Amino acid sequence: MIPFVFNNLDSIPNSVYIIGKEAFRNCTKLSKVYLGTDMASIGADAFNYCSKLSIVVCMATTPPSINSNTFDNTNASFKVYVPDESIEMYILYNVIHYLVHIGWVQC
Repeated sequence: MIPFVFNNLDSIPNSVYIIGKEAFRNCTKLSKVYLGTDMASIGADAFNYCSKLSIVVCMATTPPSINSNTFDNTNASFKVYVPDESIEMYILYNVIHYLVHIGWVQC
């Protein structure tokens, strides 16, 4: 779990597998985030009010669990990138469905 908040983040190391509740809330300078291969869970409001967030890259082949409000109040057009071989699993776990359903783009 990430124990504190960063304002300028490029990547979260593979050794981090849980992002806690409100971990990056109000990080208005955060524009992109790279989630490592072992990411398992992203807490409630973790990226809430990250208004400049434009790219989320998740390298985990198994989708992390996310709450319905994990990405609330962010840039509504940000893109989510996942491994090609895992797209079906992300859809099955409703991660991509959730992101697409509320207007975010999955590439």
